[in-house]
Amino acid sequence: MKRFAIYLIFILFIVSNLSNSCRKPVDENARLVFSSSTVSFDTVFTTLGSMTKRFTVKNGHNFPMKVDIHLASGSTSYYSINVDGRAGIDFKGIEIAPKDSIFVFVKVTINPGQVNTPFLVTDSIIFRSGRVEQDVDLVAYGQDAHFIVADSQGIVPFKRVAGAHQTMHFTSDKPWVVYGFAAIDSLGTLIIDEGAKIYFHKNSGLWVYRFGRLQVNGTAANPVLFRGDRLNDPTMDKKAGQWSRIWIMESSQNSEINHAIIANAEVGIDIQSLEQRESGKVFIRNCLIKQSYFQGIQIRNAEVYIENSIIANSELQNTMSVQIGDVTANHVTIGNYVNTKGAAALLLQNYYIEPSVKDGALLYTQYEGDANINFNNSIIYGSASTQLTKSAGEGTVSPLNYRFENCLLRSELTGDANLVNCIFNKDPLFTDIDEWNFLLRQGSPAINFGKAGLGISTDYAGNPRDASPDAGAYEFGGVAGKLR
Repeated sequence: MKRFAIYLIFILFIVSNLSNSCRKPVDENARLVFSSSTVSFDTVFTTLGSMTKRFTVKNGHNFPMKVDIHLASGSTSYYSINVDGRAGIDFKGIEIAPKDSIFVFVKVTINPGQVNTPFLVTDSIIFRSGRVEQDVDLVAYGQDAHFIVADSQGIVPFKRVAGAHQTMHFTSDKPWVVYGFAAIDSLGTLIIDEGAKIYFHKNSGLWVYRFGRLQVNGTAANPVLFRGDRLNDPTMDKKAGQWSRIWIMESSQNSEINHAIIANAEVGIDIQSLEQRESGKVFIRNCLIKQSYFQGIQIRNAEVYIENSIIANSELQNTMSVQIGDVTANHVTIGNYVNTKGAAALLLQNYYIEPSVKDGALLYTQYEGDANINFNNSIIYGSASTQLTKSAGEGTVSPLNYRFENCLLRSELTGDANLVNCIFNKDPLFTDIDEWNFLLRQGSPAINFGKAGLGISTDYAGNPRDASPDAGAYEFGGVAGKLR
């Protein structure tokens, strides 16, 4: 029996040594590999969480690694993390198998700082394995803001920012973030100061109700910005349809939009009479309306004047449409290079069709009216073979009057007598259409092609126009101005 016990001990000793000899050694100085050394967020509005970002942590060795992970600022951090599906601020003994990885997800929510200028919010995630400590930096820019949140329901959810006989100012001290529609009620006025930034959430917008008034007072140096609120995702800069529109109904007062950048909407500016047309006009000067999902400008039964403006790129419909109304456009550039349906940059009609539902059935009603449209010293161009189309509604008797003078057009209407002294189907030689830079390059046929006498002394960016003005929103040789 004693001999058997000694034999058993010997066998166990041998097995233990064999096991130890087969186990891969663990290097206490082994380092992890990160897919990114810094996780950064662009501007994040206070009280609103950012988008979630992620990075990977890889064990590139032939042995498992046990890792302790924690936020450096602990429970006081503005950041929250999730490690391989578990939320928290401190994780112990996370095992990463040989040649394997784990995911770490990061989000940031910033409390109001009562600071008007952007501020930096930093932290780090600490990784400790063996004798080695490593970290990934977290960086975000916070910005306090004015928040407008819908509290009423009409055609759309809205909040009144200017009631009857009230005047409201959107100042430039800090951004304005809109959830739902910011509504200007009948006989109310909204004035937006130069340099103001208005950010809209999905399906949100600005609504100028019947007999309301909008006054946008941007300048070339400090334009007013209208865009979506997804600032911490750089891919959003060129994504259309992030918010709804600036919606202007009929009024006896004039509305003006001066020096504004309107980006990434479903419809940039939607001007239409809800019931009947009134005497008020809409003036759009020195504006850039870009990357719209449906249309940059839609005009239905309204009087509109447009000057020194750029309407660029709409994905599904015309970049600009006039469907009944009186429209004058001087020194305007309309360019469409992204349309997926082949729609023309500019559509002219003496009618429009409005869908409605009655007794559960979808109905389409055609409305007709006079259309009087004049373009001078303008460029309508794009990637499709024709960028100017017109259509008189079936059975309509209302006139579709239009006249283009000294314009550069991409169109098949080359023999149309209403297109006077125009250049057809010649590349205007824009500087960089991908970055919405529609400055003319040397050799452009639009240089010195405009007619004099329109009384417009500067271009979109404030560059002076000479005695032989160029067609389009820019005068050759100047600067592009603000495009974002």
